[in-house]
Amino acid sequence: HLHLAVVLGALAIGSAAVRGRMTWLLAAGPVAALLSAFWLVPFYAREPYFNDMGWERRTDIAAALLTTPMRWLLPVAIIGAVLAIATRDRVGMVFAVVAPVAASGVASLPDGKLWNARLLPFYYLAVYMLAAVGIALIARFCGAALSDRLDRPDARVVYGAPVLALALALAGISLPLRVLPGGTLGEDGTYRWLGLVSHKTSLVSGWAKWNYSGYESKPSFREYRDIVAVMSQVGDDRGCGRAMWEYNEKLDRYGTPMALMLLPFFTDGCIGSMEGLYFESSATTPFHFLNQSVLSEAPSRAQRDLPYKAFDIDTGVAQLQMMGVRYYMAQSDIAIEAASNHSDLFEVARSEPWVIYEVDDADLVSGLRFEPVVASGPSEDTMGELASRFDVGWVSQAVTAYNSPTSFVALPADDGPVDWERVETL
Repeated sequence: HLHLAVVLGALAIGSAAVRGRMTWLLAAGPVAALLSAFWLVPFYAREPYFNDMGWERRTDIAAALLTTPMRWLLPVAIIGAVLAIATRDRVGMVFAVVAPVAASGVASLPDGKLWNARLLPFYYLAVYMLAAVGIALIARFCGAALSDRLDRPDARVVYGAPVLALALALAGISLPLRVLPGGTLGEDGTYRWLGLVSHKTSLVSGWAKWNYSGYESKPSFREYRDIVAVMSQVGDDRGCGRAMWEYNEKLDRYGTPMALMLLPFFTDGCIGSMEGLYFESSATTPFHFLNQSVLSEAPSRAQRDLPYKAFDIDTGVAQLQMMGVRYYMAQSDIAIEAASNHSDLFEVARSEPWVIYEVDDADLVSGLRFEPVVASGPSEDTMGELASRFDVGWVSQAVTAYNSPTSFVALPADDGPVDWERVETL
């Protein structure tokens, strides 16, 4: 560290440019750190409450990093990185750092809360940007060289090469999108434009149209509008509260399977959806998916390594009562039949295909009938290397109690007063 300080000091004394940059860094650095701390400090402070969805890390690293577009772009991106460093192009140098760092993260990150595939978009973006920088710099050098040979700067040459490169890049991107003016689509699915032919179809157009056309344009909008209106009326008539809706991937007919997460928005906060936060940001996410599993004919079971149970209306209702959920929204025949015959569920409204039930004895706050017990649970040593994080410690007891709520009279706790009973297993 002393040697580094001496070198930096010597550079600062000998170079006005270095002194200026050091001065700027000393002034801007603390401000940038304080601005970042606004998000980073709470992020790290609340890290124990993060939820690990258990995404399985991608192991096909070569396939992920060397997709077909990447094989074409990487050589150009490498040239772009070299030219950016040589010409001190700041944009290019930034992405020249981002690309290898992101690629290293994808290749080396172990299983954990940060899924290695989350870093792939940064890698792809950096490679695309570096390739663009490389093409722009090459075009600039070629234009400048031609101008020198002509012994005069020619704007048509200097700017013509980058414009031509941009036009070719746009054409290459637009052909699969099939949006070029004058383009024609043959009966065989082949797209033609100015003599160019493309057999590829980009998913981007359909994806963007589906996601950005709005709920109103979906085939099942009336059904979605009706259930939202009915739930709003239920809130007015019966009282506000949380709602657990039966999951089915066919909910995508509304525009997204997550459309009912907007119940709080459309009911002015009266009806709360049990699903809505980012899965990694809520400590109750595992318990939600356990509940979804026993109250849905076709649950998503999005979080890995959980001890999911099949449809079980008794367990599901007991969990709703434990979590203070006031309403249950069923849509499948099996769920509606089971709910209609449950003594703690009362039908309060219908909106095809939904039937809405009010849950009895689901107060948000209620006193404990028995004193909790501090449960340590089995350790990783006794469970072995293949043990899930839900198989060890207090968490195993919490999950077991939640999955069988009627079997427990005393709730397991992670810690408590010295006079609380301590148990190894429940």
